[in-house]
Amino acid sequence: MEVKTIKVDNLELLKDKIAQELVQQPVTDKYMCWRYKNSQISVVAYTSGKVVFSGNGDINKYLLHWGVLNSSDIEDVRTEDSEKNLHSNSKSADGLKITDNKGKFDNTISYRDGAFVDIGSDEAGKGEYWGPLCVSAVYLENGNIAQINKLKELGVKDSKKLSDIQVIKLASQIKKVVKYELIVLALRDFNKEMELKKNISIIMGDLHAKAINNIIAELNEASVQKSKSKSCKYEELDIVVDKFSSVSNRIDGKLIPYTPGGISSTKVKGDASHSKVNLHQIEKGEQYLAVACASIIARQAYLENIEKLSKKYDFIFPKGYTNIEKTIIDFVELHGEDALYDVAKVSFKTTKRALPNFRYNMIEQK
Repeated sequence: MEVKTIKVDNLELLKDKIAQELVQQPVTDKYMCWRYKNSQISVVAYTSGKVVFSGNGDINKYLLHWGVLNSSDIEDVRTEDSEKNLHSNSKSADGLKITDNKGKFDNTISYRDGAFVDIGSDEAGKGEYWGPLCVSAVYLENGNIAQINKLKELGVKDSKKLSDIQVIKLASQIKKVVKYELIVLALRDFNKEMELKKNISIIMGDLHAKAINNIIAELNEASVQKSKSKSCKYEELDIVVDKFSSVSNRIDGKLIPYTPGGISSTKVKGDASHSKVNLHQIEKGEQYLAVACASIIARQAYLENIEKLSKKYDFIFPKGYTNIEKTIIDFVELHGEDALYDVAKVSFKTTKRALPNFRYNMIEQK
């Protein structure tokens, strides 16, 4: 699939042209203005002024047809090498700014001019009955081309498209290249949290926020040490979390500020542009390199932990959460109901189907 991201000054003018030829689609994200598609191309406009064109056909012909670019601009884009093109901008005849992303995991959506997805966060184990919930956040250094190229050479992609063996090997290599945080919520703790909060999305929001905050805190401290003897340039962080809930505030309000160089009240008081964190929860977030890395690290953690449980209980835990009632019964017959709290997400309805008399009561346990 080819993807191009363009900065457009007049979204309504472009929308009028596109609406005559494409079919309007529902807006699925609070940062979207409008969305249209047909069998060959999808066009999504964002509040930042960026428009994402994606499709399996020749996107350039649409850009020419709608007057977004002229032929010379398209030729310039085609002849640029991929390394220069990673964060480069060129001008169209209408003064539009284009960022052409040839690499599959280059930042296909930028949220501010020259932006880079600094932190990506993803989880593993959410849909698995057996095994813990694992969340990872990964930080990529803006402008570090060598780091980006190394990750591309490793073949980083959505962990769901990799075998378990590939995930384990690749995660170990990624950890040597990036700064990351990993949180593994033990199942007994998860089950207790579920009884209290009744919603896995609330728990996931807390874990994502914690992983991201740990990275932000580390960046803040490193920046303070680096800038003690000189003035510090305040910047922003763009963060993308693979969308896991239709409720937007699962993470909003839980993130700490990004304050490189420390906070000086005389400099930043009343200025919201300083120490700013931009959070974006995006479906299929693994299109971003940072999120793809996080998904692999989280998946590796899940696989390693399920392997430890298998060895501890001398039991094979199948994937998924359906058609496993017989496995649940077999496990309980071997190890008892209480042990189920240490290996399974007992709040899943699968538990009741397998064990109709099972009493989920973690709160009273000490």
